[in-house]
Amino acid sequence: MSDIELESALLKNGFNDKNIKDLQKIINRSEGRETLSTLLVDLKRRFYAGCLMLIIILMPLACKITFDISGSLTAYLIAFVFGFYCVYQIVPLVLAWKAYRFLSKRG
Repeated sequence: MSDIELESALLKNGFNDKNIKDLQKIINRSEGRETLSTLLVDLKRRFYAGCLMLIIILMPLACKITFDISGSLTAYLIAFVFGFYCVYQIVPLVLAWKAYRFLSKRG
């Protein structure tokens, strides 16, 4: 499947023009080492990694709430928000989610 066909398939499956432009920027930065299809596979892997990181970040907060561990709940919330922000900056979660959904539908 060519990049043009893949772009039209992406537009039909939840991606918008801004998302396609963001993907093209990433491909242009890689200086030809990456194609649209390889980028989608990479984003799918990043989605799994991002979810794992969010679960790891959420665990201390969940333990605090469940087992009433000593310490300030506010500190746990601040740490969670900061951790979520860092993961969101490292892993483009919106693009990764859309790539995951697209590739899962394709099989």
